[in-house]
Amino acid sequence: MRAAQRCGLASLVAGAAAAIWSLCGTGRVFGSNPTIQWRTFERASVSVSGTPTDAVSPNGDSTLGSISADGQFVVFHSDATDLVTPNTDQGRTNVYLRDLKNQTTTLVSHDFSVVTADGNGDSSDAHISADGSWVSFTSAASNLISSDNNGQPDIFVYNVSNRSVVRVIGLNQPQVYPAGQSNGSVISGDGRFVFSNTCDPNYSMISGCGVLLHDRDVDDSGTYDTSGNTSDTAVPSLESGTCAAADLQLSANGRWLVFLDVRDDPTMSCNATSNATTGEVDVFAWDRTSGSATGVVRVSVNSSGQDETGAGLEPPYPARVDGSGQFVSWSSQAGNLVTGDTNGNVDGFLFNRDVSNSGTLDTPGNIMPSLVTEDSSGNEFTGAPDYALDVDDAGGLVALFLTTDALGGQGPYVREMNAQTTLPVAIRTSDSTQISVALDDMRISGDGSTIVYGAENGDLLGDAGDYHEIFVAQVLALPTLTATPTASATATATASLTASTTGTPTATATATPTVRPTPTATTKPTATRSAKPTATSTGTATATTTATASPTATITATASATTTAGPTATATATASASTSATLTATITPTATSAGTMTVIATATPTPVAGKLTVSPKSINFGTVTVNMSKLKTVKVTNAGKVKKNSAPLPILIEMETVAGTPTPSPFSVNTQCTDDDLQPGGKAVPKNETSCEVSVQFEPTQAVSYSGTLTIIDNLEPSGMQTVKLSGRGKAAK
Repeated sequence: MRAAQRCGLASLVAGAAAAIWSLCGTGRVFGSNPTIQWRTFERASVSVSGTPTDAVSPNGDSTLGSISADGQFVVFHSDATDLVTPNTDQGRTNVYLRDLKNQTTTLVSHDFSVVTADGNGDSSDAHISADGSWVSFTSAASNLISSDNNGQPDIFVYNVSNRSVVRVIGLNQPQVYPAGQSNGSVISGDGRFVFSNTCDPNYSMISGCGVLLHDRDVDDSGTYDTSGNTSDTAVPSLESGTCAAADLQLSANGRWLVFLDVRDDPTMSCNATSNATTGEVDVFAWDRTSGSATGVVRVSVNSSGQDETGAGLEPPYPARVDGSGQFVSWSSQAGNLVTGDTNGNVDGFLFNRDVSNSGTLDTPGNIMPSLVTEDSSGNEFTGAPDYALDVDDAGGLVALFLTTDALGGQGPYVREMNAQTTLPVAIRTSDSTQISVALDDMRISGDGSTIVYGAENGDLLGDAGDYHEIFVAQVLALPTLTATPTASATATATASLTASTTGTPTATATATPTVRPTPTATTKPTATRSAKPTATSTGTATATTTATASPTATITATASATTTAGPTATATATASASTSATLTATITPTATSAGTMTVIATATPTPVAGKLTVSPKSINFGTVTVNMSKLKTVKVTNAGKVKKNSAPLPILIEMETVAGTPTPSPFSVNTQCTDDDLQPGGKAVPKNETSCEVSVQFEPTQAVSYSGTLTIIDNLEPSGMQTVKLSGRGKAAK
């Protein structure tokens, strides 16, 4: 990313290590400082005959809707007839909700009187609220509520907690299809506001077709859909006819409605002769709190506020907006949004509407588009169109669809804005291979933890690849290495040193090794000394030291120490040490003496990975009465050992997941090791710090045999990923 176009986010800490990480086997590294990696773990469109991770795909195409802010819930519509049980599917397209945490799939577009029966018309275009509580969708079915007789597609909202469905846009007066239809809804993060295109002539505030705002809680009481407490309002002048207001998107706070339009002024009629329609698509946003047409602003502008030029026709993907409305992702062929965009292709951009983070959007000089479809050196990709499909709530991660082969194959990628890296998402968990994938769509959760994407590709999970499926990728933190770990070693040495003195008795002498005599007048000479004679000698002290360092693999140390050799003399020593080594010091003393030496060694280690193990590798729960439960535990251990020349890194347990067949799965994780740091084993390490326990619950709902898998993933995955086979049988209650 060009230095002048960093979206106003925090830059890398000065002096951070510039090591290039090998992320994913045959996958590539596309930046100098990635802090995360991605793995495609499972599918969200799960057949009742299979599991999220096996080679059994559903029997029909599925199309992605959206994902909740925390990544737990995914909504989509599907033609498949084997996604839920009991199966009462009538061959219609239905909307489904997948709970990734609890591994369940629920029919959303159901008959009002039987929640397991689907609607009698097609349902699609599902959007889930950021809090995961509400799903808005379009349906032509007439049996989702008790009194739907207009014969038109309407907008409905599904309550995740109690599975009820209400119609929010669409009236019952007779209409002529398709003139009266409503479609393309979006919903706010708390489910209160729903926007939709509608051509229903019974909404008098709309002339022809337009965008309608439905408020489900006018008095802001917190209770939705009560009589007399809802309202319908036309978004001022936003006609949604042949030229206007396409691909609605809504910020989670419910304030900013983002849409595409070919008019220079979307607040003017499509038929106004003064309103130029060049055929080039722009991105606009309407501020709901403004309540008027003055709240419409153009988003797709450069940093000088100039409209994009050469944008071309509408790309196949909509603009997407973060939770606050500050960041908008968009794809355009325009060459004037950022400097140096000369490839003539469709590129992905991230628009920051408030670079200074002032809280006020779209002020002149405070808008910055950034090119996000580029490599880690800031070079844009060439030769094929590339798209920005979504952005997280912090504006730090942008979901991309790259059709270029420059980074190892077309498919889903993530641009990490702070680290300026582009990371592959379609990394197969089983062997860490990067898979080339043609996308239908792609969404990222608001918290940046989870990506879902639609694709028809059997290589990811080993199925036949006959249908479009919804795949799930989750983020993993890279292991953190300490740049300069230290180790200390203490050695005690006793040295027996000797000193010899030479000289001739003299009347006077200087304090030097050689004394010059001065004779006296006596016959027999005598000698006196005015100074204590000195002498030089050398000695050698040796000692063995044992150094303990963590985390470390190999220690190479250089140490200095001062040794006291007797009551008055001093000596210095220089020593080299490894983890277990002999220290040799050369000492220059001033007298015959013995002393001790203490050495402090500073080490620069090379860390090595820990080793994750589980025990047992399989669990059989035996026979359990239906609707009763049984618990069993799995011990998870860092089997790495601190040895003479190595000390493995701690292991952080990232997650535990379970899957089982037939559905609903009877297996669940009861207690977890998630977020536990497991230390490598050693004499000084308590046993309870090297391992933890995961308890798995088996609660059958049918008198059948079950099988499943517990998967445990650490921060060094895939090398540390471990699986435990699960089995058990349910029996009927007496």
